[in-house]
Amino acid sequence: MQGWRCGMEDTHIADKITLPDDDGEGMLFGVFDGHGGQEVATFAKEKFMNNFIAQPEFKKKNYKEALIQCFHDVDDAVKYEEFAQDTGSTSCVVFFTSK
Repeated sequence: MQGWRCGMEDTHIADKITLPDDDGEGMLFGVFDGHGGQEVATFAKEKFMNNFIAQPEFKKKNYKEALIQCFHDVDDAVKYEEFAQDTGSTSCVVFFTSK
């Protein structure tokens, strides 16, 4: 039991990502902290990585801007989900490369 809740509403990602132009690999780590339920946190987990690597800025190796746009895109997408009317999520995401 965490706090006053009977279960956790959090989820996470820890995924290897191949960099553009076969420039090695990066690691994407994220924690999505569900608020009022786990639905939005789960939605973010399921959508974040694919959205991140699909960003035009990711392909240009501008990872900071790709992360920013990814957050905006996932936020825009979840607002159309019925479950998102009564729940939410905060998150902390980092992307590491060797370069």
